[in-house]
Amino acid sequence: MAARIASCILLAVIIANPSRVVKVPGTKDFKLVTLIDASRSMLTKDDSGFSRLSKIATIVNDKDIHDNLQNFAKTETYLFADGCVPTTLPFAVQPLPGDTNFGGAMTHVLRQDELGVPVGAVLLLSDGRSNAGPSPQDVAKRFAHAGVPITTVLAA
Repeated sequence: MAARIASCILLAVIIANPSRVVKVPGTKDFKLVTLIDASRSMLTKDDSGFSRLSKIATIVNDKDIHDNLQNFAKTETYLFADGCVPTTLPFAVQPLPGDTNFGGAMTHVLRQDELGVPVGAVLLLSDGRSNAGPSPQDVAKRFAHAGVPITTVLAA
């Protein structure tokens, strides 16, 4: 009897022919948000005399990199410390007042998602020092639940 039931279930699954269709999003169906830490700790200089923020600016402001990101998706760039400020590229190397606030910046990005094109990915550039504000882990869990990957690049 159990074999007959199992055979009927298997036959029903074969006849139903279940499939999963995954739509590949176009480059304008989502946005890539870049969060750049502009807190005081990013003014720390390395042995060659360059600050962490100026190193990030050199890379992010590079025209080829900027064009490649634009071809990948719609992009938005924010500088953050205690607050989160939208910026355009190339951005000026100006620190913002306050400490690093990952959680606040990521929460800002989630709120912006409700207003327009959905966030497809976040690129977070920071030194990870002097963290203040909401727990970055708690906010990252909300991103994970929404299926939005966060890529973090640390500047040391």
